[in-house]
Amino acid sequence: MNVKRILLLLLLAIVFEGKLAKIYEYPTNPPNPPNPPNPPISINPPKPANPPKPVNPTHPPKPVYPPKPANPTNPTNPPKPANPANSPKSPKAARTAEEVLTEMNNELTDKINKLIASKEGNIENNKEYEENLDALNKTIELAMILYPKKKLAYDTFKEYNNQRLELEDKINKRLEKLNNDSSSQSNECNKFYSKQKIALNSALKETNSKKEDILRENSVECPSNPVKDGACDDDDDDDDDDDDDDEYYDYMN
Repeated sequence: MNVKRILLLLLLAIVFEGKLAKIYEYPTNPPNPPNPPNPPISINPPKPANPPKPVNPTHPPKPVYPPKPANPTNPTNPPKPANPANSPKSPKAARTAEEVLTEMNNELTDKINKLIASKEGNIENNKEYEENLDALNKTIELAMILYPKKKLAYDTFKEYNNQRLELEDKINKRLEKLNNDSSSQSNECNKFYSKQKIALNSALKETNSKKEDILRENSVECPSNPVKDGACDDDDDDDDDDDDDDEYYDYMN
């Protein structure tokens, strides 16, 4: 029993002491304040800035000008506006295949019309020329999709016509030479060249192939050379000369 009483008294004493502590609020030991940070140790203190140099009155500093703009605009010559044709959004820069073909077809039609209207050389009663011209005329109204056929007809007629004009030029030069030399020829040679003139004039209306043959056959010189004979033949020998000429011109029959 004594032990129990002692324990009870101790317990009461502890409780009572706690209540008294709350009542009187005994101060407790405050926490130690944190130590202040140590100031940084300056190993090499910075040097003081150099004072500005005094201005030399005899050599004042140069003034500082603002930089010039990269591309100054000249009010008297303003920049030209951009060409709309060179713009990437220009309709010319992005033409379709149909537009290109239409332009090519129109240009070819103009060339055909000019070639038809030229009518150079001896074209009257020339059947070969009329046939080629008619074939070319039929291609003018062809659809754009038939452009290759139209171009082929143009090239064919142009090649034929150039050859025709070249042959006619050679024939006309041969005729001009025969006309100039007729006064100095013998009677025999005059008759010889007279038949050449007839054949050459008729060749102007023939086909190109026949023009070439006639020009070649009638570009030979008179076989009877007056220089070798010593003198021009008299009229008495005209009948014999005619027989010789007829044999030479058998191709005309």
